[in-house]
This record gives sequence, structure tokens and C-alpha cells, in this order.
Amino acid sequence: MLDLQIQPEQFLMLDNDKTRFRVFVYIAAQNFTASETLDFKKGPNGLWMYRYTIYRQNTKSEYAIARKKNKAPIPEFLEAVDWSSDANAAVPTKVKPTDWN
Repeated sequence: MLDLQIQPEQFLMLDNDKTRFRVFVYIAAQNFTASETLDFKKGPNGLWMYRYTIYRQNTKSEYAIARKKNKAPIPEFLEAVDWSSDANAAVPTKVKPTDWN
């Protein structure tokens, strides 16, 4: 469980100059499980900005089918928000964030 207020400096540092941090969030529900990466960095105004991606994890049957075909199961992309400092302005994208820096 994450606190209502997160202190990013307490989590995984993504670079050596201590400006980016990552949190891994795992969400379990009755019908599926999802994993989220939540990144933080300091914005130009000194406030924290964030971005996240959420993937639905494979079910046991999807995993078994992939194993039979000798393929790695690929999680299903659900939602992503690029760097945003305002949660109300965050608009989910349907594009996979493969080129985020």
C-alpha cells in the first residue's frame, strides 16, 4: 500500500544524480492482475512530476498457451500518462511509451 503522500526519494533511483525515481505498483483484483511503473522527476518549478504505465498481466491460461507455442507471454497494455504535474490534466494515451526518456 502506498501512502496518500509519496516521498519519491525513498524509492528506486533511476539515475546517479538523484533526479528520477521509480515505484513498482502491483494491483490484484478478482478478474485480473496489473502492474504499474510510476516514475517521478523534479519539474522546472522544483515540484515533482510523474508518469506511469499500466499493463494487465497474463492469466494462467494465456501463460499456458504462450508456453505451448514456445513464446514469452506479453502483458496487455492498458494505460499510460506521460510527464504531468497535475493529476486532473493527465490524459491517458493509447500509445505504448517505448520512446520515453
